[in-house]
Amino acid sequence: MYSKRIVYLFFIIVGMTLTGVSQTISIPITVSDGNNDFTLTIGMHEYGTDGLDEGLDMSLFPTPMAGIFDARLRWGTEDYAKDVRDNLPTEKVFEILYQVAEDHGPIQLSWDPAYLSEIGSFEIVDRITGKLWGPLDMAGNNTLDVSAANGILDDGLHIRMTHSIPPPDVKTVRMIDVGAGISVEFEDMNLTFNADVIQGGEVTAAFWENRIPVGGAVPLYVELINPFYFDLSTRELQFENGVVRIPVSDLPPGIDVSQFVWMKRGYMVADWEEIGGEIIDDYFVSTIPFDSLSEFAIGMKASGTIFKDTEDIIVLWTDTGDINYTTNNVMFVDQATGTEFNGRKEVAEFMQRFWNEYFDVDMDAVRQSMRYTIGDRIAVVEFILKGTHTGEINGIPPSNNEVEFPVYITYELEYEPPYYIRNARIYTMLNVLIDQIIR
Repeated sequence: MYSKRIVYLFFIIVGMTLTGVSQTISIPITVSDGNNDFTLTIGMHEYGTDGLDEGLDMSLFPTPMAGIFDARLRWGTEDYAKDVRDNLPTEKVFEILYQVAEDHGPIQLSWDPAYLSEIGSFEIVDRITGKLWGPLDMAGNNTLDVSAANGILDDGLHIRMTHSIPPPDVKTVRMIDVGAGISVEFEDMNLTFNADVIQGGEVTAAFWENRIPVGGAVPLYVELINPFYFDLSTRELQFENGVVRIPVSDLPPGIDVSQFVWMKRGYMVADWEEIGGEIIDDYFVSTIPFDSLSEFAIGMKASGTIFKDTEDIIVLWTDTGDINYTTNNVMFVDQATGTEFNGRKEVAEFMQRFWNEYFDVDMDAVRQSMRYTIGDRIAVVEFILKGTHTGEINGIPPSNNEVEFPVYITYELEYEPPYYIRNARIYTMLNVLIDQIIR
């Protein structure tokens, strides 16, 4: 979380009420069998649902065979690494399933209990009836060894979560007089609205965190809209030459400020348009004037190639392995071992070992066997890896044996241009591979 709140600015058109609320809750839970671990995330969001939510949930490939470590969230017949539901103050039940790797166990869960009691109620119970074991208050504990449940939690459990919604953070109403270059500052929000006022009126603002606007396309070259927003409403106010500004210090750190742009749209389902942005006296200021309080947002210019669809980027990535086709915070998971690789550097190092150190790969044979299943920002690539075992794997030294085994990779891409890869899971038949290299 950034040190200051104003990263994404969101203003609502005149006439909309300051009712409702938006809140995102995200709770990571680490599942371990003593040798492997994997983090599942449960959460709530204004646009979350019980099924797959594009841009919010992270789906998983089918459960691997027995003897391979696995952990997942399940809703009906769908499996997730991240499951986000709606943020209404009603009970949500999350089902967690797991299995240990051969000769490992028992399963242990761990989480950070800080602030859970402030958010609401989080209880662990059995998934049979919900009354045979527990409830365990997650706010008062940070780990669970499932063997303590005497077999009832051996393969899964339920988390019951209920939260309460806090009221919006409403700021003061200010009267704007008629005149040129009049500013209204919402100090706690670090927000300033400036305009030449033709007719005075009231301005009221309310603040929420983590609401993502629905509807309307962003410009193709805009990569990111950050998740903080304000509702700004007026009464009888008429103005021209309007601008908005925030301190540069409120922009996300580590990014060239020249990459940020202001955007505007007239109503909730309209497309966004760029209205510029420049740094003036340590403030990021919009540069194309406006004359109505519509919706405004800060976006970030995309760098590199803009891809038209999922197939476009997946095919290029598979062919080149160019790490620039991934987001900065990309995560790859070696599902056979449960090992996570976070960020472009770790992913690049892992892919280098996989393709160039573990094996001397027959790339022609790989390409001939490759198959794609493409969805909307989701893809599965499957192929037969054929080659020579030339690097240490799971403590087994190079055997120089010929190997041939199936590989499945699931990808999840961004839901805004340029559609970079943000997550991937690699499934290898590790038992088949090991049989071939130790024979």
